[in-house]
Amino acid sequence: MIRREIINQTREEILSLLKGVKREGMDAVIRYLNESDFFTRKCYSHHCFSGGLAIHSLGVYKESKKCEAPIADHHLRIVALLHDICKSHHPQYDHIHPHHHGYRSVKLLETLGLILTNDEYEAIKLHMHRIDKTPKSKTYDSCDMLRHYMHQCDHRDAATYPGNFESFTPDEHKNLKYQIDTLLYSTHRPGIEIVIDHLHRNHDAFFNAPASVDFHNNFRGGLARHSWEVFQAAKSKYDALLKSGEMLSFGLDSVILCSLLHDVCKMDEYIINSSGKPEHTRHYHKGNPHGMKSERLLRRWHLELNDEEHKAIIWHMGDHAKDAMAEFNTTYKAVAASSKLVELIHDADSIVAKKSLKNNN
Repeated sequence: MIRREIINQTREEILSLLKGVKREGMDAVIRYLNESDFFTRKCYSHHCFSGGLAIHSLGVYKESKKCEAPIADHHLRIVALLHDICKSHHPQYDHIHPHHHGYRSVKLLETLGLILTNDEYEAIKLHMHRIDKTPKSKTYDSCDMLRHYMHQCDHRDAATYPGNFESFTPDEHKNLKYQIDTLLYSTHRPGIEIVIDHLHRNHDAFFNAPASVDFHNNFRGGLARHSWEVFQAAKSKYDALLKSGEMLSFGLDSVILCSLLHDVCKMDEYIINSSGKPEHTRHYHKGNPHGMKSERLLRRWHLELNDEEHKAIIWHMGDHAKDAMAEFNTTYKAVAASSKLVELIHDADSIVAKKSLKNNN
């Protein structure tokens, strides 16, 4: 499909979606979109081509549907399709508030007479900002939930056209961060949005951290790469078990959560310094097994895990999980004998770590 066809199709889809929202002031917003250059405007750091602004806005909405955001569709339509509306130009409204573009967008919408809910107002105004707090309850409230998906889907869609029109990237070729987030969202576990926000804190801490200082994956992004490879190995073992007809007490969601998050505490223990070398942070304690530390971190972030999943993360180091042996007065062998998930995650982690270490050498 050529660019002109995509621009026309995008225009039709956006207008149809907004016309389906029965909200005071929506007619004026639609009139503004038609009279301004919204449908031909480009974005700047991504979607850098004519029509990119509208294509990105529709893409953000589609990303929210792919993630199956637990939010009413009319809220998603408003915040996704209109979050960047101030980037378009209309001589009658170009004077709106010289501030960051989230704030300018809500002020423009208010000037046009669109009645926004408080959740929508905050989600548009703060869509550039990740939520940096852990709520007291097990999940985000409605306001922070909408903010979370607005921020995440904005970044997720930016990876679709990272540059010009020829830079289109299909989902299966998008970066590791996109793939890992997609898998985590697919579990639909209470608290998963909170976990994802923490993975992205401090300039994508989880995705930039090494997996070690002296051993496997001791390079920028090594932790995410190792976690992804453990998932691939665990998924292969899981599929083989299903094919053999073995009855399992867990599903793919357990494999995703335990394999991708078994080392999550390392995002606080290892960093790449200004010289490009891996080093320990002040949170690192030599000889301290990290299975229990990761499990406690996920518990603190309110991720809902069942008992077998807790065990799989705690015991993923096998016989090296000295803290778990002391805490529970048992052995890895005894725990693994009663849980195929524990055995599967440990085996996948061991295979990947040994292979990575061998490749490093």
